[in-house]
Amino acid sequence: MTFHEYVCRRRGDDNLIGDFIDDTKRVRDFPDVKSWGELKAALFFIGAWPDDDLLKAAKAVWTAYRASERRAAIRAVRSGAAG
Repeated sequence: MTFHEYVCRRRGDDNLIGDFIDDTKRVRDFPDVKSWGELKAALFFIGAWPDDDLLKAAKAVWTAYRASERRAAIRAVRSGAAG
């Protein structure tokens, strides 16, 4: 799952992280980022000016995305080993 797909599956709450999620969902051609550095660069690419609050929110969502990817990888290994 790409970062943008992950974000599109999230619900934006009424806070900075939720604002980041809601705003990111609206960007249909969001780049397929593979690292935190690429995400920061993508924010410039799409015209967002990443201030401290935006970067904190983006980092929190990126960290949650990476954790989700790690859990999915562990589940895949476990299901393969159990099969």
